Amino acid sequence: GLYLYPRNQIANNDNLFNLEVVTYNYKDGFPRMEIAAVELDLVYDHTKAEFIESSVQTEADVSIFQDDPNTNTLKITLGKYSPFEESKFPVTDVELIKLPFRLKDASVLFEMKNIKIILL
Repeated sequence: GLYLYPRNQIANNDNLFNLEVVTYNYKDGFPRMEIAAVELDLVYDHTKAEFIESSVQTEADVSIFQDDPNTNTLKITLGKYSPFEESKFPVTDVELIKLPFRLKDASVLFEMKNIKIILL
């Protein structure tokens, strides 16, 4: 599965903050996922925060962002591809992507929707 981290963060107006999309792999007898790609929509109020694409940090070989202020949606596609290594994200709990935002308001809610995980 995936989750957003941190769940709660305090920042002042005009401050930069990072929101991470992290994989969660079950332990204790459950098989670990081998993720090849992830697609998701991150819904947030664009009048309250600004996505800074130029500062994104990710483990992905392919990353595509479509930020639409009209629908308040940031569409994210991440994939691993390497002809020389295994084409998958690590199987341990890992930060897939660090998304930088500039805060414009005192309170912003982020919600992941339409999550698709492609497994090997």
